[in-house]
Amino acid sequence: MKQEASHSSGLSSLTRSSSLNIESLELSEIRLQQLHLYVDNHQHDRLLAPMLSLITGSVLSVWVSWQVAALWMLISFLITRNYLRVYSNFKKSAPQAKDAYQWERRIAMAHGLHMLHWAGLSMWAWQPGNFANHIFIAMIVMGLMSATTAMSSPSKRLFLLDMLPIIIIACTRPLFEQGLLYNSMAALSVCFSILMIHVGLQIHQNLLKMLCLQQERKQLMMELENMATTDALTGTSNRRAFMTFAREEVIRSQRYQHPLSLLMIDIDHFKRVNDNFGHAMGDQVIRVVAEIISEECRHSDRVARLGGEEFALLLPECGICLAEVTAERIRQRIAQTLVSHGDQASNITISIGVAELTAAQRDIDSLLDLADKRLYRAKQAGRNRVETA
Repeated sequence: MKQEASHSSGLSSLTRSSSLNIESLELSEIRLQQLHLYVDNHQHDRLLAPMLSLITGSVLSVWVSWQVAALWMLISFLITRNYLRVYSNFKKSAPQAKDAYQWERRIAMAHGLHMLHWAGLSMWAWQPGNFANHIFIAMIVMGLMSATTAMSSPSKRLFLLDMLPIIIIACTRPLFEQGLLYNSMAALSVCFSILMIHVGLQIHQNLLKMLCLQQERKQLMMELENMATTDALTGTSNRRAFMTFAREEVIRSQRYQHPLSLLMIDIDHFKRVNDNFGHAMGDQVIRVVAEIISEECRHSDRVARLGGEEFALLLPECGICLAEVTAERIRQRIAQTLVSHGDQASNITISIGVAELTAAQRDIDSLLDLADKRLYRAKQAGRNRVETA
């Protein structure tokens, strides 16, 4: 029974469904790059965070007992060690774009605990009526805001999460004291917080633009590479890419004494299809043939459109017998396919010449020549056949 070809519609639906995921994939890729920048910015915490904890704890021991200050420093060291371990695991795991959201949550929890620990200073270390203590804590809070703005801005979500506990403490803690001075400190904290948020978001936007430009450049490079190696009509390899791949496979086959076969495929009476149905129908025939050949390929095989209605299929690790079976399977599928375009339909057949790399063929050119000669014999013998000798 004849099978009406729906290959082009299958390809188009696959393309449409794939295009729906492009935007989300690009966003995930950008988010992953933002996480890398965020983690890189915090790498110096390996030395800076323990040092700041030690200095801060030492100063706090002036107002609180040394046991409390020491406990705070110990907790600070453990929290720092934990989020640095998360950063290290993130880098070592070489995460993919699909893992970005999961890693963002892990980093947010680990570093968020660090920010809460430092922001908590304003609650338990605050000494009522001690202005020097208040100024010291205010300096710590303002310093944390500035450092967070500089280091956490690559990721908007992490930046805002890091800033939230500091801003709440900075804007509300002075209000627990009476007097115009502390009210002014609270107002100043609000203004400074707004400024830091604005600056951080501006840095984030600039970094985001840079990452988007890098992503566009990467996409353009991939498209250019694809255009240089792919046949525009069929999506298979073009002659240039095929010859590069084939030369490498010939060298590998000769080095390890592994079999290598080649199929030269030509559409029978293709000119008649163009003359009777038009070039649009001819293009559809070429696309259908290319798709059927590709479907019959293994992952290690390489199919290419060499030009016009001529195709080549290289079969690594495949002797002449298995290559003949593959060729016959392709021939039968195409012979059973009714190619349609609009209100037009046509049956097509192909002829195939099969050749295996032997001592007589020293390179891909001689192998192509042998397969081409057998293809010619297949056409001379009546077409719609496979020729191996």
